[in-house]
Amino acid sequence: MNNRAEPKYSQIIDHDMGIQLSGAAIENRQMASVPKTLQEMRKHLKSLQDELKSHTAVFFGQFERDGRVIDVFVTDALYKNARRENEWASGHMVSALRNAQYGFNLDESRSNGGRDGIFILDRDYSPENSMMRKIFDKFLDNPRSSATAVAEFLGTTKEQLVPVRLVHHHIRLLGVLARRAGEDLLVLVDLDKEKSR
Repeated sequence: MNNRAEPKYSQIIDHDMGIQLSGAAIENRQMASVPKTLQEMRKHLKSLQDELKSHTAVFFGQFERDGRVIDVFVTDALYKNARRENEWASGHMVSALRNAQYGFNLDESRSNGGRDGIFILDRDYSPENSMMRKIFDKFLDNPRSSATAVAEFLGTTKEQLVPVRLVHHHIRLLGVLARRAGEDLLVLVDLDKEKSR
């Protein structure tokens, strides 16, 4: 996609779940650039299913906007939750993944609704909604989740992870963001289909 130096990702073990984080696609991320059409993206997402059976997080693809790169990872938790909701590789889910191309703009990191893109989930937002329960109660604040291992994988701490939602009109993919100089790393762990944003 470009000639910049590839950042190094650590290969670590999630001791809680006993499975390895990452995937083979990380080693060839330029070759694994995101397909252009929704149909190609759906096929690509489905091709990651076998890896997600033995890995906590697998590299999905890389987007670039305004000179800043965002690397997107999908997780076994997202896979299981999306299948439970009959949304894995659905048109809505793939469209949401494509919206990662908008990147994360810190100056426009909060949305009042009606916009697609990546936006922060605030812990103190009121009234509490299902997205907050899923990302905070079930993931970041849950000692049995893979949140700590994901943070280590991304080279940061759990406290430094930014909880976000990747928004499409009909679905929100929930995850955490780690920011580096010139790039963002997005790991998606759940989804939400409630109408409120």
